[in-house]
Amino acid sequence: MLCPARTLRMERATDVLARMAALPFTEIATLTQGKPILVLSPHPDDESLGCAGLIAQACAAGVDVHVVLLTDGSRSHPNSKEYPEARLIALREREMAAALVTLGLPSGRLAFFGYQDASAPRKGYPMRQAAEQLAAYIRDHDIGSVFASWAYDPHCDHLAAHRITVAASRMVPFRHLAYAVWGWTLARTTWIRAQRIRGWRLDITDTLAIKRAAVECHMSQMTTMIDDDPDGFILPDYLLDLCYRPFETFIQVN
Repeated sequence: MLCPARTLRMERATDVLARMAALPFTEIATLTQGKPILVLSPHPDDESLGCAGLIAQACAAGVDVHVVLLTDGSRSHPNSKEYPEARLIALREREMAAALVTLGLPSGRLAFFGYQDASAPRKGYPMRQAAEQLAAYIRDHDIGSVFASWAYDPHCDHLAAHRITVAASRMVPFRHLAYAVWGWTLARTTWIRAQRIRGWRLDITDTLAIKRAAVECHMSQMTTMIDDDPDGFILPDYLLDLCYRPFETFIQVN
């Protein structure tokens, strides 16, 4: 006799987000556990939108912080002739480096994995290769915690970052925490898998001005400085308003 199919329990995304936004506050020492940490950023700007307060506070506390950029950001202005792919990639890398300097990250703590924007591997052997690369970096730098994008952030590269981190956690031990960026914008009509939300919020009131300054370093994403591509991307105000709240949320994955 066939076993009945397992039915997944679903709930509205906004109910999950409400629980995430009400998690208890904790200190930077609890989030870092006194060990080196790594922030995996799907694109240049996600590190500032999702984790700027964390990075700034950890650096100020003397924690060894590393940031890994998963993709090259080359698809934000795909039709620009003034900024063809190579020039756009170089610009976005400079913007990210400037943002991290603003947050206090020492030199030599930013690594580039170089996957093409919107093409980070999400399955199969290519994803395993990316996970092995991440696991090697974690092992080489004695990373204790990895902060990667939330599984329900609605972008393929954010999902890839989550899956790559999960796969890497099977290769080398570390604590995996997730942060949302675009996930905060999920509509009430969106349903996701019901889940227990564990984790913390970090009060970033004192570092909010620094976070804003870091985000503003990403000029290509904040303004019309690249003005020859009508399909060019600009960060919307509704997302910035969510990211500029006086806290950052980190969900414990393992």
